[in-house]
Amino acid sequence: MNASDFCVLTARRSRNVRLLALAIAYDAVGAAERGGQNRGPIVRSVMEGHEGTPWMWCAGFATECYEAAADMLSQPDPLATIPEMQQRSSSRLYMWAKVRERLTISPRPGDIFLVPGGRTGWKHTGICASSIKNKRIKTVEGNVKDMVVESERDITGLAFIRVVKE
Repeated sequence: MNASDFCVLTARRSRNVRLLALAIAYDAVGAAERGGQNRGPIVRSVMEGHEGTPWMWCAGFATECYEAAADMLSQPDPLATIPEMQQRSSSRLYMWAKVRERLTISPRPGDIFLVPGGRTGWKHTGICASSIKNKRIKTVEGNVKDMVVESERDITGLAFIRVVKE
């Protein structure tokens, strides 16, 4: 059994949508765009069939992991209160979290992170794969170098969302 299988099994047994979303994200590591910028099966699957230059898919990837996890556990999608295409926007995720008091300064594996910048205030989204250690956090994120990657980030300026209250 590999680490991803173990994560999925553990998350299913605990019925923890946050950890299962992370396991689903790990399963997608290496999935890449095909046929041009923001194009291909991974983009269409997380962007409701859309693809192409305007369809930055990082937030779509993160929210799709949560939707799939909730579905696997026969639980309601915790992000369903955001209109479907707006879930695919980093700034909309931030507004959702702020209104629901879901922003946190102490992220856990499976929480969502946001990178500040861009026209709307938030330019990138991914899933936390660790807690903070030495002002850094491990992540799984889509639309980095045109694919889903494991990464590590400095936490300076990041916002963190606890999607599911536990």
